[in-house]
Amino acid sequence: MKIHIRKPAAKPTKSVWHRIDAVYSGLALIAAVAFLFTLSVLIFYGRYFPGGISSEHDAWAEFGTFLGGVLTPAFSFLTFLALLVTIMFQRFELKNSQISLGLIREELELAKSTAEKSVEFNKNESERAELFNMIKFVHSEISNLHSSEVDFVAGATLGFFFSSSAPSKGISSIPKNYDPVTDHDRVVLADLCDYMMELNNYLNNYEGKFGASALTYYYKKRHATASDRLIEKGFLLEPMLSAFKEIGYSWTAPVSVK
Repeated sequence: MKIHIRKPAAKPTKSVWHRIDAVYSGLALIAAVAFLFTLSVLIFYGRYFPGGISSEHDAWAEFGTFLGGVLTPAFSFLTFLALLVTIMFQRFELKNSQISLGLIREELELAKSTAEKSVEFNKNESERAELFNMIKFVHSEISNLHSSEVDFVAGATLGFFFSSSAPSKGISSIPKNYDPVTDHDRVVLADLCDYMMELNNYLNNYEGKFGASALTYYYKKRHATASDRLIEKGFLLEPMLSAFKEIGYSWTAPVSVK
């Protein structure tokens, strides 16, 4: 099972802590500028308006008007700069949050996709194993039937006539459908037909879902002779054993001798 990991579309170029340090540095610089500007205004005022601290109310009013007229526009501008820095940082936080949410969403989608693929893979493997076990079981039942002795030729086993290693000269000894046979032979032949059809269905089902494999080739080749001779003797119709007609991997099916 292959899992493809998608790369995120974007990543933060700078860490949050780096940006926070930059904001603090900018605000500190603005505060320093404000302090130095205020200090320079006071020095300028003291130089051009010498004298001690006045006890006159009007002098203090004039001094306050001067500071307000000079510092208020400057502080307003510096406040605007501080607000601009804060807004830029908030925009960065919002963008970084969106990127983080996007990464989390991609990770969740990847985890979901991986989980779905894992469930599907396990399901397919479970179904494959189940079909494989049924094919093995039916094959073992057919093998057991091949070891059964039959009455139409005394001392011979069913496998002598229906296995892939059986000599073709024994075909004439196999009774045709509706020929008089003993009850034992009728049961044995009926069981063989049932198991061959069951094996055919399992092989077709397996190849339809998982494709041809060494497994299907082995069982097809192993029982192709039996399918041909059951059809030849009239026990089964040719379409009933379609799985044994075309053996995969460019090998040809065994040619039955008629």
